[in-house]
Amino acid sequence: MPLWYQQPFRIFQTNLREIDAVLDVKQVLDDLQSFHANAWLINTAGIVSFYPSKLPFQTPSPWLVERPGGDLLRDAVSEAHRRGVRVISRFDWSKLPRRLYEQHPDWFFVNAAGQPQVYNDLYSACPSGPYNQDLSFQVMGEVLDAYEIDGVFFNMFGFAPRDYSGTYHGVCQCINCQRRFTERYGRPLPAAENWDDPAWVDYLTFTRETANELSARMRDFIHARRPEVGLVLFMHAGQGDVVMHEVNNAITRPLPYWAHNTGEKIKLSQGEYPGAPVTINSVLFLDIPYRFTSEQPAYVGLRLAQMLAHGANPYVYVIGTTQQADRRSHATVRQWYAYHESHAADCDGLVSPARVALVLPERSERLQYPGKGLADAVTGAYRGFYRALTESHVQFDVIYEQSLTEKLFEDGHLRYSLLLLPNAACLSAEEGQAVDAYVQAGGRVIATFESGLYDERGQQRATPLLECLGRAGVNERRADMRSALFEIERSDRRFLAGMEDADILALLGEYLDVARRDGSQVSLRMVSPSPYGPPEKCYGGQATEQYGILWHSYGAGRTAYLPWQPDRFFYSNALPEYSFLLGGLARALAPEPLVIETNAGPMVEIVVRDQPESGRRMVHLVNYSGQNGRSFNDPVEMREIRVRVAWRGPLSRVRATVMSVDLAFEMTGGSVSFTLPRLQLFEKVIMEI
Repeated sequence: MPLWYQQPFRIFQTNLREIDAVLDVKQVLDDLQSFHANAWLINTAGIVSFYPSKLPFQTPSPWLVERPGGDLLRDAVSEAHRRGVRVISRFDWSKLPRRLYEQHPDWFFVNAAGQPQVYNDLYSACPSGPYNQDLSFQVMGEVLDAYEIDGVFFNMFGFAPRDYSGTYHGVCQCINCQRRFTERYGRPLPAAENWDDPAWVDYLTFTRETANELSARMRDFIHARRPEVGLVLFMHAGQGDVVMHEVNNAITRPLPYWAHNTGEKIKLSQGEYPGAPVTINSVLFLDIPYRFTSEQPAYVGLRLAQMLAHGANPYVYVIGTTQQADRRSHATVRQWYAYHESHAADCDGLVSPARVALVLPERSERLQYPGKGLADAVTGAYRGFYRALTESHVQFDVIYEQSLTEKLFEDGHLRYSLLLLPNAACLSAEEGQAVDAYVQAGGRVIATFESGLYDERGQQRATPLLECLGRAGVNERRADMRSALFEIERSDRRFLAGMEDADILALLGEYLDVARRDGSQVSLRMVSPSPYGPPEKCYGGQATEQYGILWHSYGAGRTAYLPWQPDRFFYSNALPEYSFLLGGLARALAPEPLVIETNAGPMVEIVVRDQPESGRRMVHLVNYSGQNGRSFNDPVEMREIRVRVAWRGPLSRVRATVMSVDLAFEMTGGSVSFTLPRLQLFEKVIMEI
């Protein structure tokens, strides 16, 4: 029998204030069940305990004395279990009161000047210190032994150099960090962020490893005491039983607004931890300073639709109790939680059939560009490619560059037919060799800009990695490309559908003049920059030997290398021709038929998932037409959407579950075609044997 968290679930988190220790448990559970939630995530211990802890380093809420019995956690677990609702305990080891700082200063963060980090009279505890490393286990043991909780969640798990107001406090210089860092790396702990200091690169690894190692110990501790209790853990903090992410808003978040945030996180989780349940916390308030102002209902709906489409377990979160002063998003949550509940069997055990893998170059984002003020050179490249694939309806998974050594092959065969490297600058030698071996065996690769030019520590390589790309070396890096163009020739149009009335393509951003290996071919010849003002002088660009795409055959495979940044500038400037180019290249290089062909426009995301146990294929459609910058409204209804999906074998029924209607279908040439009469926000079409 699967454990509870291995089956579909719906979380509602009440992030309690200490004054909420007197809440009416029955009323909250009535509300939760009206939302169709079947798991309640509730504060338990850490900053404040909501049970009468006997440990001297815990601080029970002063309001517990006003509660009959004095124990909110016991009342919550008892009533929730009577109703069949699971209880997940929230622990936060990040902050403690002044009295504990005065007694045990070695537990806490201190900056280079020896000052603690203090916020709202609470002192930040360091993950390297004894409280996190040792005493937190006593707290968990006290709860696990006394209460029949079903799950554990850790908040703020890791180092926090910035406080809630965004104030930067720097690198923790506590004695525990200094000792642990020096023991591990044989050099002093860096005193400040310095991208020219090798110790800073080590420190970035140190913070991640400290969190991952601690979470692994905690997971083992929990399972040793209570094997059935599931650990819900942020993905960046290690691997829990349930992989968790949060999607939120901020009034200062810069444009372009990344509306694919939810689906992206699900894809990454599923790509890195196949088979592990995923949950995405959709914050129901506008911003941290505005915790009681509702998020836009249509944006909440779009997040939930992405969760349903990609196969995550939905999760929403409020501050305080369910009795909110701003309830605008509640009806949306009820609608889609009810759908998930009634279609739980259709949401269980879904896997991606995608044969395309998009690499999220997290290491490159972390090491190569932030110190140069160019973080978007990686983030933008990745998001631009993500969006182009989505708008082209290409089915794809997402993996980290660290996974290149283990996820390109499966049982001796290629796991993916096409690999995408959006400015994956910092690769290890082993990762480069894995990509070359993948292409040698018949894989296809599209790579852009500085992919493979730096090592895993962010240092420039004398010789680029990725021999499969056909690069013999980099002659020159050119930043003076404003007004440069590429000429579109007849042979280029096979991957530039949508550009029939254009003979040129703009070159935005920097360009790498790359020497070619023998046998390579090129597309998109460059025209050099010309004067762009005044109009009378706007001429003079010359055809050059430079190019926009370098094609190379390597073993049984083939690659396309773009020594510029169309992915990055599609994200930032939204030029549709760059989407045509990136999506067209993916289609041109895919050596097997794509899963999807459709007349749906770029505002409709189509996600295909298979359910191996039942043999069914699910086609999910999400309508993004309600977004306009930061504003989210109900989407425009779309009609007569034709979809063709790869399918082999018998088929008895094609059913649209939101509309609750059967659809007529045709089977031809290894595919199934159907027409969806209308699409509002979301639809799941099930193909049944």
